[in-house]
Amino acid sequence: PDTLNRITAIHEFVKHRVKWDGTHNLLAYPPEDTYLKGKGDCADVNFVLLNLLDAAGVKAHPVVLSTRDHGTVHT
Repeated sequence: PDTLNRITAIHEFVKHRVKWDGTHNLLAYPPEDTYLKGKGDCADVNFVLLNLLDAAGVKAHPVVLSTRDHGTVHT
């Protein structure tokens, strides 16, 4: 199938398979552990999504975002 259909299917799969535990974190457990537990923080869920997209041949990269209230990004 085309790329958009693959992305949509993977996103829906992750939404139903891995639940967000309501916490925020920049560090993540291995995606396999999060997938097997079926829940994790925001970083865990996003890394499961990124790994599944990569396995499906879709290029995806993690990005850290913040607001100006937190200051600037240290390069």
